[in-house]
Amino acid sequence: MLFVILIVILAIIGIFLAVFYFVSSGKPQKIKDKNGRVVSGSISEIIELDLGNAKQYIIVRGEDETKPVLLFLHGGPGDPEFTFIKKFAPELQRYFVLVHWDQRGAGKSFSPDLDPKTMNVKRLTSDGNELVEYLKNRFKRQKVYLMGHSWGTVLGMNMIKEHPENFFAYMGIGQVANILKGEKISQQFVIDRANKDGNKKVAERIESYNLDEMNAEEFIKYLFYQRKFVRKYGGAMRNIKIGKVILSNLFAREYTIGDKINMIKGAKFSVKNLWGEIMKNNLDEQILEVGVPVYIFQGKYDYQTPYKAAREYYEKLKAPEKEFFTFENSAHCPLFEENETFNKLILEKVLKN
Repeated sequence: MLFVILIVILAIIGIFLAVFYFVSSGKPQKIKDKNGRVVSGSISEIIELDLGNAKQYIIVRGEDETKPVLLFLHGGPGDPEFTFIKKFAPELQRYFVLVHWDQRGAGKSFSPDLDPKTMNVKRLTSDGNELVEYLKNRFKRQKVYLMGHSWGTVLGMNMIKEHPENFFAYMGIGQVANILKGEKISQQFVIDRANKDGNKKVAERIESYNLDEMNAEEFIKYLFYQRKFVRKYGGAMRNIKIGKVILSNLFAREYTIGDKINMIKGAKFSVKNLWGEIMKNNLDEQILEVGVPVYIFQGKYDYQTPYKAAREYYEKLKAPEKEFFTFENSAHCPLFEENETFNKLILEKVLKN
């Protein structure tokens, strides 16, 4: 009997590994309509580029190659979001030629040979601006749209500050403002919710951390612990289960098995080498005026880049045009959690203008 059970278990594992291998080709997938036909005029490419003397990758998808180009800056740092957008926000590739960039040290762009000294905001901002020049030439555009999520909003704000002439507009989702201020709000959120939940040990432990005095290494350890409870109490995602997010990564055909392993390695590498600088990179002190329209999309229950800090930054920021959109049923990921409302705002506010 035990032998039969063992054979069944091995068979199940074998089937899983075979399926996992099959869905890990690392090749671009054609864009198809509801009837399974390839959409005429669509584009789906994986492109290797040299940005700042480092091999980096972009995944380009769009139902119509003549649409405006949108460069998406993922969060983390080090967490590509191609698979999440493909699954939970596919409409973006209908409105734009959507460019997903695996940033230096992340996902497909991770390499164990990458010099940690190149992992800084200035270098990644420069990489991003190099990429924009490539996209302008590749698609014969004078300008592109820019969208950043979470950590990607730090890069995005720096990019539009340096080269406003390159962008039609900037869209910030889960906008970073002041890291330390935001983390203190997030810390208090977990303390309050843990106390309410009767989990005094967690509340006391979280409260014991003095965020003002921690170095980068200590802060990272704190975040790994604290973020578990941000997720538990709905401050990360309220309407999407984390299991669905993980599965979307595991079964993404555009990534090889090696790429999927590198997603984990790249996330650790990026946080380790960038967090010390991120702690000091406060946009509400460093970037208070930009030369392009700014649209902020913020979940009311966001406690990773807290709503209050983002709103206060928005009020300080000067731009030719700006709007702040509150998502009443979202936390850190309104483009996934309230996708229909998000799409409507993109069409009626951003693209219409």
